[in-house]
Amino acid sequence: MLLRRVIAHLRKQEWTAIAIDFVIVVVGVFVGLQVNNWNEARLDRQHATATLARLQEEFEAIDASLVTSVQRLERSTRASGIIIEAIRRGDRPDDDDAFMGQLALANTLPDVPPASATYAELVSTGGLTRISDPRLRSALTRYGDAAACYASKFEMSYAAIFDPRSGFLRAVHWSTDPSTWRGSNAIVSYDWARLKESEGELQAWQSYQFDISGCARRQHTEVRLVMSLLEQVRRASSETGGAQ
Repeated sequence: MLLRRVIAHLRKQEWTAIAIDFVIVVVGVFVGLQVNNWNEARLDRQHATATLARLQEEFEAIDASLVTSVQRLERSTRASGIIIEAIRRGDRPDDDDAFMGQLALANTLPDVPPASATYAELVSTGGLTRISDPRLRSALTRYGDAAACYASKFEMSYAAIFDPRSGFLRAVHWSTDPSTWRGSNAIVSYDWARLKESEGELQAWQSYQFDISGCARRQHTEVRLVMSLLEQVRRASSETGGAQ
């Protein structure tokens, strides 16, 4: 319709009408582009808000799980040290029950929660670069590095602690009832002579424990920081009336 009007005006050389039609076309295109841009910006804000909300929810769950995992890792590391010190003293411990409790603690490898699914999605889609807060981007990146550190060291540590050739495993006899493996009755007996021969193996294992504990603590530190930054972003968004 508008094109026909322009052609008619051209034939009649009605320049004022042509100018008005031209302005109408330009304004129409401009308004259309602006509406499209506003709509895209609105959708981007909604997506960003939903992403940050998912991160907050996932990191709260990860934080709670990491508290327990870090504590278990630290107890396991201390237990290895207690066993090594007992071996170095040379005499069989007087309290077998307490010592077997330390043997069970030393021979465990608690896992930490898997990496945040939303974080993994942001990395795979390039969405991490679209997070406007540079501190949050950096904290998420460091969190990912710490999670990768734990995953790689977990594999090495798992292979070391459950190696069927392990002198420690041959010296320590676990209960055949899996329901007792996290309790005081996990170890039913141990061979003191064989255990003394595994001192070097225990030292190496404690080194693994120390390294993997460090990765878990780093991960927990970054999780807490991410949670704090997410809360700051949420507050700033509420004050400005839009997502960051």
